[in-house]
Amino acid sequence: MNKPKSLLIEICWLLLAALINLSILILVFGKNILQKTVAINLHDTYFVTQSLPLFAFLFIVISFVIYYVKEHRKHFQRKAQNIIIIIFGLLLILSLTRINGLISLFKGIETSLKNSNQNDLPATGWTVYPPLGKLEKAEPKVYISFSEILSYSIMLIQVFIIYLLVKLGYKWGMRQNE
Repeated sequence: MNKPKSLLIEICWLLLAALINLSILILVFGKNILQKTVAINLHDTYFVTQSLPLFAFLFIVISFVIYYVKEHRKHFQRKAQNIIIIIFGLLLILSLTRINGLISLFKGIETSLKNSNQNDLPATGWTVYPPLGKLEKAEPKVYISFSEILSYSIMLIQVFIIYLLVKLGYKWGMRQNE
């Protein structure tokens, strides 16, 4: 296949990924996604964020999946497409690392709020009845927050993406040796 035709086909695949991305975002957020900022209202919390990072992240995810499935069917024989998969895979890992950092920021805020409520002790000089020293010690409750579960899930997704990239590299290298 000649170079201009294959380049045009790859551009069409990327445009298809962008079109799928835009349609998903319009379905989820409505036409507000086409503006500079997007407002997300979750119960009593109101987030305002730029729409470009949402578009970019979803574009990276969709493009990685489309190219990986497309090239898996071709047994990872084509060099340019494999490089595109590797680039999108690395961008996806970096994006997920950034998201994980934001989650840890929210986890720190949650921890500080929880600790500030526990430090509200009664004033000194008060007598507590019965004396608390004679009570049995209760086992502390294990508390796993939603942010920890989300953080570990993102790390698991990153490991899976790395596995897919290693598998691509192995199969690509085996094809080169044939």
